[in-house]
Amino acid sequence: MVQARFYPDLPMEAKIIRQEVFVEEQGFQEEFEDDESIYIHLVLFLDDKPISTARIKKLDPERYQLQRMAVLKPFRGLKIGTYTLKFCQTKIKTLGGREIVLEAQLDKSGFYAKNGFKPVDGEIVYDQDYPHIWMRKVIVRPKNK
Repeated sequence: MVQARFYPDLPMEAKIIRQEVFVEEQGFQEEFEDDESIYIHLVLFLDDKPISTARIKKLDPERYQLQRMAVLKPFRGLKIGTYTLKFCQTKIKTLGGREIVLEAQLDKSGFYAKNGFKPVDGEIVYDQDYPHIWMRKVIVRPKNK
């Protein structure tokens, strides 16, 4: 059974997943911040085993940024990333969010596009020499008055 758990500070399970994916697999050096408590952290569990993570940052009352989404290698290709996105999207909606932005690794942008995200301006930006692109998704449309 898949279960989503949200945390107000970086849980050990999220730290382990991010270390494995971003540092060991992808070679990022600056993965963790001094204060991870400014984010909402998600860990997705499958039968009590942590398999993916993401964090959410509030930008303003209606805009949130999704960051550090990672799925452990044995669970890729099983729609775990899609589940992770959906749990985050639902959480953001409950917080009053209407829009999600993210800085997608360029080679992962197709995954986000399949899940409704669109490039903001198409400009390539670099994070530790790795190409990224800003993307956004409107999750709640403004009501017409």
